[in-house]
Amino acid sequence: MKTVFDVIASSYLQEDEHWGCDLDVVVQAIHPFLPCAAYMDLGCGPGFHVATIARWFPGASVTGVDYSLAMLAEAGREVRCFGLRNVALIQANILEFKTIRRYHVVSCLNNTLGNLCVCGETPVVVRESTMRAIHALLVPGGKLIVSVYNLEKFSARYGENFRILPQSDTERGELFVEYMSGKVKPVQYYSHWFTESEFVRLLEQNGFKIELLEKRLARLAVIATAI
Repeated sequence: MKTVFDVIASSYLQEDEHWGCDLDVVVQAIHPFLPCAAYMDLGCGPGFHVATIARWFPGASVTGVDYSLAMLAEAGREVRCFGLRNVALIQANILEFKTIRRYHVVSCLNNTLGNLCVCGETPVVVRESTMRAIHALLVPGGKLIVSVYNLEKFSARYGENFRILPQSDTERGELFVEYMSGKVKPVQYYSHWFTESEFVRLLEQNGFKIELLEKRLARLAVIATAI
């Protein structure tokens, strides 16, 4: 079954007007580990951050992980376009992804964390287990960059091709959304918008110390250290 991310892969950057607003935060986190930083982007999508970091820091080892084959195809085109040799792309469910390798920096951007959903499990439990899994991917003192949707900035004008479904609880940031386009059959997905206190608590209770928290457009962006 196609997910919304398979459907919008080729137009993802155009669908989200805030795309890339957290790139400088990723760069800031990577700098202390250069020139040989190991960087992973979980939910890498069409490869914007992966390709950019690989281009700017050719000594870095860059890994992109995504469940959507369509997104990885877009990322692969980006990598080939620039002739990048320091990038690995992996198809995996980030809730199940495991590796013996440890990274200096891991990112989970563009509300990837808020979009995670597992049938039969509460989203809060899913997010907590995800944070613990990410912690295990990092070297001691490694950096996590997360950007999520900020509930303070929620608007019913969700996007031209998106419809918020009636079962949503907008006061709690629990959204069920339908993506509609004339080219494909409508697809539905889950998306959580965070309060600042909820976001901070999630990080601090799962092994991270927050070094930076900024409100950027409709997002909360964080650099946190694995402790």
